[in-house]
Amino acid sequence: MSYRNSVKLLTANFNVVWKQLLYMLVICLLSFSITYAIALPIIHTLDAEGVFSQFSQVFSNIYTKPGEVFSALSAATSNLFDVIHANFSSLAVSLIFSMLFIFVVYQLLKGISYYNLSSLMYMKLTSNTTIGYTRNLIANLWPSLRFAFTRLVMKIPFALIKGLTLLAFFRIVSSPLSIILGLFIVSLVLVLLYALEISICAGHAAKYLSQGSTGSSFKAFFAGSLPILKRFAKVFSTAIMVVLTILFVNILLGIFTIGVALLITIPASQVFLSLFELTSYFGCTKERYYLSNTVIAIPRDGENKQIEQ
Repeated sequence: MSYRNSVKLLTANFNVVWKQLLYMLVICLLSFSITYAIALPIIHTLDAEGVFSQFSQVFSNIYTKPGEVFSALSAATSNLFDVIHANFSSLAVSLIFSMLFIFVVYQLLKGISYYNLSSLMYMKLTSNTTIGYTRNLIANLWPSLRFAFTRLVMKIPFALIKGLTLLAFFRIVSSPLSIILGLFIVSLVLVLLYALEISICAGHAAKYLSQGSTGSSFKAFFAGSLPILKRFAKVFSTAIMVVLTILFVNILLGIFTIGVALLITIPASQVFLSLFELTSYFGCTKERYYLSNTVIAIPRDGENKQIEQ
């Protein structure tokens, strides 16, 4: 039921998607500009070693030799790591700061916006109150930063496993059969990992917001996980549906619109995830919440009753 209610709430609050899009465009532009300046030594080295031309050939093979795409991509990826390893001493500083900015600063900025979304939706669901996006973002910078840091720490193990999974795939695949089998296994592992990550984090925002964002974000994370764990199988199975929906919508619309639709689907996916986490927590704690101005959802065991005011 949390899945269906999240879809309804996303539709009813779709105006937030445009504000989230603007925020994401700003931080992406800022992050890209700074990261590009820091990574210039790496870019020059990779260009001189022909890594970029090798990846360019991979994209050319999509249209000319589609059967060789994955083998070419595997070779290009292996060459990328080999070049970085061979020139690590001269690229170490640039590489470390580039990775630090991409995986720490950018993720913190993204986490701040995710807290803002959760805060806006929490007030909408619990008291049917609408607050301005920018106003709420500025007013809650400190609690949102603590929230973002907690999420960053908790997601590090998942990011490492995902990275190692992809690296193993590109290192191992060679034949068409191994590519097909490897794609299936990697896709399955990544979907399950993402669903597990969502499920574990599902109670964090609601618990943190319910205590007024004045307590410890880490304590709120663990306290919010307790009711989720009691119904973990249900939350996890629904989270898999959420992940598949997000992947299907982003990939399908991204391909058919040459990436243009991603400007809408990516921020919409973030709002959808925020709503799913909140409704999952409310479902596990059996707390009622507004589905609209006149309809209230009342979670019950095995069902979700709705009443009209």
